[in-house]
Amino acid sequence: MESLIKIYRGNELLFTRVKIASDFKTKLRGLMFYREMPGIDGLLLFPCQMVHLFWMGFPLDIVYLDREKAVVLIETKYPGQVGEYVKDAYYVLEIMAGAGKAKDIRAGDRLDWK
Repeated sequence: MESLIKIYRGNELLFTRVKIASDFKTKLRGLMFYREMPGIDGLLLFPCQMVHLFWMGFPLDIVYLDREKAVVLIETKYPGQVGEYVKDAYYVLEIMAGAGKAKDIRAGDRLDWK
């Protein structure tokens, strides 16, 4: 059974169904070969400092967080593109393109999960 978590900013619930990718196989597979988000709000990868969107059918907002779960950078990437290498990142949250803006996620925000 896959492990799903909820992502919060303070007491504000941002995402209810986020899959964890912390082992090699799950991180390697990521969201590749999907044409849309597969019934989840996002994918949390760790440890991770960089992602790519090869073999993906939809754009993503990429949220890079440091070890304290503070947002370091957020960017939108499209299929076939490579995200930034973010030296200070430890977690990467992949969410639907536009979700970061819709949820007003900004650098410096501290996220948490349960």
